[in-house]
Amino acid sequence: MANKWAKGLLIIVLTWIVMISCQAILQSEHLNLLPNLFGGGQQAERKETLTHASAGLTELVVESKNGNITLIGGNEGDDITIEARYHARAASKTTAAEKVEQMTTRIAQSEDRLVIRAVFKDTPLHESISYTITLSPALKVQAKTSNGSLEVHDLSEEITLITSNGRITVTSEQGPKNLVASTSNGSITLNTVPEKGGHYNLRTSNGSVRVKLPEELGVSLNARTSNGSINLGAGEWSFEGGRLSRNRVEAQRGEGEFQLDIVTSNGSITLQDD
Repeated sequence: MANKWAKGLLIIVLTWIVMISCQAILQSEHLNLLPNLFGGGQQAERKETLTHASAGLTELVVESKNGNITLIGGNEGDDITIEARYHARAASKTTAAEKVEQMTTRIAQSEDRLVIRAVFKDTPLHESISYTITLSPALKVQAKTSNGSLEVHDLSEEITLITSNGRITVTSEQGPKNLVASTSNGSITLNTVPEKGGHYNLRTSNGSVRVKLPEELGVSLNARTSNGSINLGAGEWSFEGGRLSRNRVEAQRGEGEFQLDIVTSNGSITLQDD
């Protein structure tokens, strides 16, 4: 019995010593080392504005990592304006500033195609490059990033948007004509006026999808989700030859001249009308 009491007392004493030691460490300057282990502590940022003539172009490609991309439709014929934001975190301000200076943007044109690409010295861990680009609304666009959002305003041609760990938002009073939007761990939100005969293909995981369309637009809908519900907007929907369940809908509204395909998991699908 005495041995059991002695062991119990020893455990209590050792626990008390560990707790006091941890408290001392947390109250000391050594705590500053903790964020540095995860690349944090100090930050640096640099911004620059680049331009490129849009004459003769029909397609724009934008690629980044660990950064957001925002695309804004401007006036046709105007130069493409690229606002770049370089950001880095490191153990010291000097190191963070050095990492920022090592990042750049490469712009290359091949015939009628312009490519804007984020360039890092090494594989980016605590570095990011984000873009806000103003361009002609009539250009076809491909935008790809990771760990960042994609946002599009007032573009009317074909658009392809791909990201991971980021949301996708598209708003336009006219178009886009066709749209492919794919993300993971992010939502997709649309408020657009697509052309008749257009096709939108929306895919995400661990995120909801919300689409706002003109009420008079005929829609052929193919929507599927898991661990989520599907909420249809107003209008007369026909399910003849289709399907209607909590997480799977194949239906048509009006003449069905616009094709809308939506797939998500762990998220709901909602259609709204203007």
